[in-house]
Amino acid sequence: MNILIVEDDENKRSQLNSFIEANYQDLTIINAYSIQKGLDFVFDEKIDLIILDMTLPTYDITPDEPGGGTNIFGGCDFLSQLDRFDIKIPAIVVTQFEIFGSGPKTMTLNGLRELLEKEYSETCHGLIYYNASSEAWLSELDSYIHSIVNSTQN
Repeated sequence: MNILIVEDDENKRSQLNSFIEANYQDLTIINAYSIQKGLDFVFDEKIDLIILDMTLPTYDITPDEPGGGTNIFGGCDFLSQLDRFDIKIPAIVVTQFEIFGSGPKTMTLNGLRELLEKEYSETCHGLIYYNASSEAWLSELDSYIHSIVNSTQN
């Protein structure tokens, strides 16, 4: 099985990769650092599971490309594109923020969870709050991955 990790934060991506490599040897990891690169992999590769950050640059950041700016709800934009093309790959959102946006468009983690359940229930299988100083989030991730892997093998 191929797992796509769409994550621009190097530390978080490294922790995700290490955890999956240690616990799911049958999963092949593909890394993307932006919304567009993640979508490119979805269209070009066979992807069985997606781990998706919420706040992402639009494009990969390179010496010639600033990344198109950070999109606070980039994960939602990514999931919208999956819906648009009727792609039903299970996704797990892992975010390190508890508040999204500012002013009247501010959303809490619980508000985001409700939005994901309402708008993307067919693809988004969960939202995990990532905390770099704790490993509690890993057991939640393990539970989601285990459930998705088992459901695809049956």
